[in-house]
This record gives sequence, C-alpha cells and structure tokens, in this order.
Amino acid sequence: MSFEAWGLCAIIISLICGNSTGQQLRLVGGSSESEGRVEVFENGEWGTVCDDLWDESDATVVCQQLGYSSVETVDASDSFPVGSGRIWFDDVQCTGSETTLRDCTMNGVGVHNCAHYEDVAVICSSEIDLTVRLVNGVGNYEGRVEVFVNGQWGTVCDDLWDISDAHVVCRMLGFSAAVEARRNAYFGTGDDPIWLDNVECIGNETSLSECSSNNLGVHNCQHSEDAGVECSQVSQNVVSEIRLVAGSKESEGRVEVFVDGVWGTVCDDEWDIHDADVVCRQLGYSGGESAPGFAYFGEGITPILLDNVQCNGNENSLNDCVKNDIGVHNCAHSEDAGVVCNDGQQLTTPSTGITSIRLVGGNTDSEGRVEVFADGVWGTVCDDFWDLMDANVVCRQLGYSGSNKISILTYFGQGTDPILLDNVDCIGNETSLNDCVKNDIGEHDCGHHEDVGVVCNDGLQLTTPSTATVRLEGGKYDYLGNVEVYANGQWRPVCDNLWDVKDAEVVCRQLGFSAVERPRRESYFGSPLSTAIMNNFECIGDEESLLDCNYNDAVENMCGSENTAGVVCKHTEASIDGFRLVNGNSPNEGRVEILVENEWGTICDDLWEMNDANVVCRELGYIGASEVPLYGSYGEGVGPIWLDDVECEGKETFLSDCDKLPIGTHNCEHNEDVGIRLVNGSDANSGRVEIAINGTWGTVCDDLWDLEDAAVICRQLGYPGANEAYGSSFFGQGSDPIWLDNVECSGNESRLSDCSHNAFGENNCGHLQDAGVVCTTNATQGLASMLLHNAT
Repeated sequence: MSFEAWGLCAIIISLICGNSTGQQLRLVGGSSESEGRVEVFENGEWGTVCDDLWDESDATVVCQQLGYSSVETVDASDSFPVGSGRIWFDDVQCTGSETTLRDCTMNGVGVHNCAHYEDVAVICSSEIDLTVRLVNGVGNYEGRVEVFVNGQWGTVCDDLWDISDAHVVCRMLGFSAAVEARRNAYFGTGDDPIWLDNVECIGNETSLSECSSNNLGVHNCQHSEDAGVECSQVSQNVVSEIRLVAGSKESEGRVEVFVDGVWGTVCDDEWDIHDADVVCRQLGYSGGESAPGFAYFGEGITPILLDNVQCNGNENSLNDCVKNDIGVHNCAHSEDAGVVCNDGQQLTTPSTGITSIRLVGGNTDSEGRVEVFADGVWGTVCDDFWDLMDANVVCRQLGYSGSNKISILTYFGQGTDPILLDNVDCIGNETSLNDCVKNDIGEHDCGHHEDVGVVCNDGLQLTTPSTATVRLEGGKYDYLGNVEVYANGQWRPVCDNLWDVKDAEVVCRQLGFSAVERPRRESYFGSPLSTAIMNNFECIGDEESLLDCNYNDAVENMCGSENTAGVVCKHTEASIDGFRLVNGNSPNEGRVEILVENEWGTICDDLWEMNDANVVCRELGYIGASEVPLYGSYGEGVGPIWLDDVECEGKETFLSDCDKLPIGTHNCEHNEDVGIRLVNGSDANSGRVEIAINGTWGTVCDDLWDLEDAAVICRQLGYPGANEAYGSSFFGQGSDPIWLDNVECSGNESRLSDCSHNAFGENNCGHLQDAGVVCTTNATQGLASMLLHNAT
C-alpha cells in the first residue's frame, strides 16, 4: 500500500538495530585468486585500499580473511594494475589478530588522501586448508556440507552445485564417490557463516580448495540455499584406471592407479618386470622395458594404494595379480614404483579419423554420453577441456542446431569401450570433431568417470531480429533495465549468476553507450515473464558483443525469475547549477531546491535518506545533515520537480555524482518535496519512531510490531539491521497524531511505506503504545526519513 492510500491510524513500536554482516573482500588483477589488488565492498560498491601505513599485519588479516594460511608478499602493488572508482580504506593499522580488515583501526570509510597509484596489493600463500563435515544426515555418509575456516564452521551455497562438487566432498571424507548433490537446504538450514559460493569442481580434485569458487565469505545466498551431499557407501575396491606420471615421454613414468574415485601410487616392494609388463599392456603397449623403483620418476603426493604386487606377467590387469588389499602397505613415497614401456610398440595403427558419432544413455535421442567411431571401434570422449563449443560441434554434426547443456563426469553413465578422444578444444564453428584441436585417437590420461555427454537442442539458436542481439527491458529509460537476448524468435532474459561490471560493460557498449554505470542483479528492474536462457557470463570486458563472452546455457538451470541480470549504462543529461533551502526557520533548514537550465525546482523524496542529505548539506557549506523530514515538511514547491529516486552513498562531493533518475524524470507530486534541517539533538540512534505526513509528525502503534518491521525502519535510517523491536511507549509517549497501525513487514522492504498496514491514521491505539528504536551508533549515520525522540 502506498502512502497516498493511507488513512488516519496510529501505532507504537520500538526496536534495537543490529551490527552489519561480515565484510566482503577480494583480490583483483592477479593470475590466481590468491594474489592481486585488495578490494573491499562498501555501500554497494567495490573499492580499493590505500597503502599508507600498510604492513605485514594488515596483509596477514587480508589473507586469513580469504582463507589462506599466510601472506607471501606484503605489498605487491607494483605487480598488479591500479584500480578505479572508490578508495574505501586508508591508514589501515591491524594487529594481525583481527577477523576482517574492517575490524582494524583506520580512517572512516571513504576518508583518504590517496590516489589509485597507492592501491595496495598482496600475494597470499596459495594453500587453503579446508576441513569438511556433513551435518543433519541420517548417517555419516550424508548431510549439509560445512567447511571449517578461520576457526569457525560455515555452509556452502548451492549456486552451481552439482555432482562434480559432491564427488570431491565425498572423497575428502573417505568415501568413494557421491550419489546425490543436494540443494535448497535439503538437510536443513545452517546458522553459521556462508563460506563458499559458486563452487565449480571438475570432479577429480582432492579438496574443495582446489575447485573454482568465489572468495571465502563472498556470496549472494541465504541459508535456504545450503548445499548437501549423499556419498556412496559401496567400495568397488578394484583398480579401474592406470596412468604414468612425470616421465619424459608418454611411455614411461610413475605408476598411479585409480581406485574408488582416488588416484594413488604403487609401492616398489616385489615390483619387477612382470608387473611392468601387465601395466604396459593395460596402457596399450606391447610390454615393459624396465621396472624402476625408489621413486625413480619422483615421489607422488596421493595415497599409496598398492603394495607387494606380484604378477606372473600374463595377466590382463593388475586386478588379476597377487597383492595386498587396497591401501594396505608399509611404504613411503620414496618407494613409488615406475615403468618404462616398449616405446614405439604401442598396439595401435594409424587412425583414419572419426567416422561416426552417437549419443548413449540419454532419455531422448538428443542427449547422452558422446561416443565416437574410429578405426572400427566405438569409444568415449574424456571431459578434459570439454565445453559448450565442443558440444555445439557434436550436436550440429548429428543434425541439431546446437547444444544447450554439457555434462561431465559420467552424467549419462560410464562407458565400457576404449577412451578414444581427450583434450578436445573446438572453436565452435567446425563442421566435425575431426576439425577440432585434440589429442591423437586413443591418446588420453583419463578414466571412464570422466566420460562426457551433451544435451542437444533442435532449434535453439541465438539470432538477431535486425541489428541487435541484446536489449534492456523493465527500466524507465533506454539506458537501464534487465538484459535480454534474442533466441528462438523471442526475447529472453539473462541469469545473474556471476554477473558483474565487465559483463555489463559489454552490454552497454553493444547498445551504443560509452560505459557502464553499474551492473544490477536479482531482477532489479522487475521479474520477467519468460525464463532465463543464458547463464554464468564471464566477459573480459573488451568484447564487441555479449555473445562473444564465455557463458553457459540456462535452459535447465535453477535460475528463477528473481535472478535476472540488469545494467545501468552511463548517459548524458543537464547539469545542476545551484542549491538553496526554502521556507525554513533558519538559513540551515528548508525545502531543497536545485537550479537547472536557469529554473529552480524541487527534489522528490522517493528513496531520500540521510546519505543524500549529507551530500546536499556539504555542497551548501555545512558539515552534514542531522534530520531529513519528508512529505513536504517545508511546504510544497511550485516549479518543476527536477530529481527523483536519488541514492547517494554519502561520500560524494556533488549530488550529481549520486545514482538517480535523469533530471526532470519523476513519478511524484509536490507533497513529496524533501525538506532538510539541522538540529542540535543528542545521539540519534534510539528513540520513539515518528513519521511526517503532509508536514505533520506522528507516531507508530506497536500492534503486530516485530523484528522484521524494526529491520525496515533501521535500514531506512541508514543502519544495517535490527536487534530488538520495542513497544509500550518504551521511549515515552508522543503527543502528535498516531499515523500507523498493524504494520507487517517481511523484513526486506526498502521503506516502511512498502509494508502492509492500516490506512493512514486508522488505529485503535493510544500513545501508551508509541514505538521507539535503538539503532547501531555510527558517526556517519543519523536521522533519515524519521526522527527518534527522547532517546535514552
């Protein structure tokens, strides 16, 4: 219900607002996630840290906050590019024991005397020691996935979570593999920090720390998205694959075997040429040339899986030889066994290439495990380097328009025929897999647990209706909106997973704008009617078209209508040439008016709060604002309404630097003209809640008042959240009208007017039920659209 629809009511409420959530921090510009320019997320925007007073203690906090064990280089700023935009922190002084960089002593957020050539960068130890556990399962083989970081357990978000990630978790816990990857808090919600998000494992990693993911603690999730797994309780206890590692050529190396989802080495006890013969024949060679021991090809780091192997030499597999049980040994890696196979005598003939392709194990003809026919034999394809470009070639070769999904790690089951292709790397426009870069036929280092599959789509092609492949929808102006692409003869939205400023920059340039103002996520410009068709964009930023970026198809993903990507592109408009305060009782208060094109006009109060007021007051020569009365408190203006939806971070030098609608664009009337006054009040973070309607202040009744309502109040005042919601005139009785009653907020509204409530002025309360709040004290925060009176 909008304010215009309110009738007369009264309500009395009170609350205590809570501390902010954990700080987001990242390293940018490095070749890996463990190095780069330090950036922190404040007030909805990433910014840099100045190197004044920077030392090892500060760098240690950064690295530990990101989950690394230690710092390697304290200030590596010369090795990484400088940043742009905000400089958030300066004069940082940590002791080294802090949990986050924000806990350290420093200047106020955004207060600095630096330039970007002073941006600090660090190099952390690349080792992240993640311990994992499963919680709330029936047995120890299943449950919610939790990881231990910096002395605290936390959960994993289910964005991008799939069976490949689950395999890694299960093997970390000693199980052979995963049978299910659970999403949507299947095993209940956690209440500790969310440590990991956007985890993407290949599936053969030994730890989640080796998988791609956001930096520790960086996420856009709730605990309703906690990931879980179910691990296999069955051990095959057989050697399913063999590989040679660390040799100077493919026919020699340290012997490693694959058992129950884990690669491991072989001890050289009893190891001889007969054992080497069996290994080499399994790998396609005619036999063994030698059987070196004592880690001749270097020491392995994986488990020692076999010992006391005693083959006769005529066995078809190591499984047929006498040996200890899997994992039973009395060895060290200094005893790792190796082989040298008869080079040049591999039992293969020159290949005639791939002559046919088929899909096996799918529910329809257009999906399944990819199998190719070469040299008279059907065989599978390994998933090394496999991506959507390779899948597109396969699908087109089979007569489909392309692929909308790839699968790795035996999504369609393991094959039993030879593995014929590996390291396939197509550009995407080839007519046949024969035209793609790849290993020679039969040359691979894979097991069948890496067999690839595809889902082809008969007709899904990204085409253009005229000259554009992308447009913005849902925004009020042509430079902002949800991003949509043209596919299957219709416009479809884009999912916001991994969506960032580089992706948005490509969109804006493609649409003819000079640059991007900011990316938007979570369907900022409204929920679309159709489902998202593209996902996980990763643009470098200099691509000519969004379709030139890396992305996945999103036809079958979990992206909902509330997760649409959007952008705000840079645009030109008229300038603000002056400010004045009108109808105040003193020079430092009044209705705000701005001068545009030689005409004075007003500002609408939509989204107006203390951060905006501080910017205006500083432009007028004051140190800041102390109150922000709304709803025409200083009378209605008569000229144009020049500004609406102003959103400042509070540190801008000029109001023109703030996010806002174009000058002259609004959906307001003059009864919403903003007024500002400066009052010599005491601490503003607690007291009775009062709102101003049509110039008259009044209270709020505490009927149905709870913590969710309190959270909205505190955020509207510029505070991060709520601890308590008080009623019963905890901060004393008011004497003005009781404006609101029966307020019911969900807790995520941006202002109280967005919540359910009685009509304005309609109530069954007295001032004994006046509501008050106590919000977190912060020197840069103060009163916004409400006043807190009689704070104790």
